[in-house]
Amino acid sequence: MWACLKRNSDQITALASIAGVVGILLTFWQVWSASDQLRSSNEYGIRKDLREVVATAFEGGMNSECLRNLSNCSTEDQAKTKRGVGLIFNFHQSVFGQAKAGGVSKQFESEMARDFCNWFQSELVRNYWDAQVKAELYDENRVTMRKEWCI
Repeated sequence: MWACLKRNSDQITALASIAGVVGILLTFWQVWSASDQLRSSNEYGIRKDLREVVATAFEGGMNSECLRNLSNCSTEDQAKTKRGVGLIFNFHQSVFGQAKAGGVSKQFESEMARDFCNWFQSELVRNYWDAQVKAELYDENRVTMRKEWCI
C-alpha cells in the first residue's frame, strides 16, 4: 500500500490541490450568495421603513398641497411640511450611509437617489434645503449626498 501511494504521490497531490481550489471557490460562492441575500433583506426592510416614515410625516401634518404650491399654504402648514420633509431627508441620509457601506445594491441606491431628488421639484423643499445648508444645520455628509445623488 505504501509503495502504491509513493508511486502515485504526484497524482494524489494534484487531486488534493484541485479539491482545495474547488473548496475555496465553493466557499467564495457561498459568501457571495449570503451577501446578496443580506442586501435583499436589507432593501426590503428599508422599503418598509420608508413607507412608515412617509406615513409618520403625513400624520405629523405634512401637507402635499404645500409641496405643490406654496401660495396655498398657511405658515403653520409650511412648518409642519418642512418637519415632515426633514424626517424624510434623515431617512434618506441613513440609506446613503448604507449605500456607501455596500449594504444595498447599486440599483436600489439609484432608486433611493431618484426618490430623494424628486423632492427637490418642490419650491418649499428647495428653499428649506437651502436654508438648512446656509444655517449650517446640515453636515457635509448630507450635502455630499445631494451632490452625488442629484447630479
